[in-house]
Amino acid sequence: MSKPSSALAISTTSKSTVANGEANLTYTLVEKPSVVEIVYAGNSDVETSDLQEAAALKAFEILNMNKVREAVDKMQKVYEDKGFFLAKITPRIENIAGGESVKVVFDIQENDKVKVKRITILGNRNILDARIKGAMQTQEGGFFSFISGSGAYKQDAFDRDVQLIQYMYFNEGYVQVRVDRPQVYVTPDKKGIYITLRVEEGDRFKVGSVDLAGDLLFERDELFNAINIDGSGWYAHETLLADLRSLQAKYGDLG
Repeated sequence: MSKPSSALAISTTSKSTVANGEANLTYTLVEKPSVVEIVYAGNSDVETSDLQEAAALKAFEILNMNKVREAVDKMQKVYEDKGFFLAKITPRIENIAGGESVKVVFDIQENDKVKVKRITILGNRNILDARIKGAMQTQEGGFFSFISGSGAYKQDAFDRDVQLIQYMYFNEGYVQVRVDRPQVYVTPDKKGIYITLRVEEGDRFKVGSVDLAGDLLFERDELFNAINIDGSGWYAHETLLADLRSLQAKYGDLG
């Protein structure tokens, strides 16, 4: 006798009897119910259509609890991507028509987003905290969207902030600045984070001299008139990049 497929039953019981020297094995199967409706209850900050797309469940299919659990994980990821790391999704199965059909209900508690409580800057001597914080993408009082439901944050999420701060310092002549990756403390209730960022500014540099070399194709005075960097002020990386673009455009006109 072949073993019944588990895809056809949610529970299987067996009973064996012996009669006339023969063993009889009886299986009792309970057929899985079909899903007639899928309900998303309690969501307001995330559209139902987004949850439906993530869950990838369809009505009028056989109930599969593994797929229901997978749907919860996928919807949880949708909430995390939007900063709702305290969101809680609980699946509930309601019997309909004597248990032959069911309704799947996802009860959702969105709760609050995670907020950045405070950003502390250490080591800056010449540039004020306010300017450094203003250059960052992460802001105090804003929502932080790079933390997992377990309370762990994604360290590479701060790479953008580090680059922005370095770029600001480069434009002030601090070409040797070092910005460490921020240290992050997540509150026990996972509703807030505190960020500490350390800066080593280094020395500030002025432009010593500016010269042009190579196949100039233009008069030197004409080329110098096309750029703004000179030997009279602090080095500014943004000015250098703008001058390079200006010269490239000038030579590009030659074909």
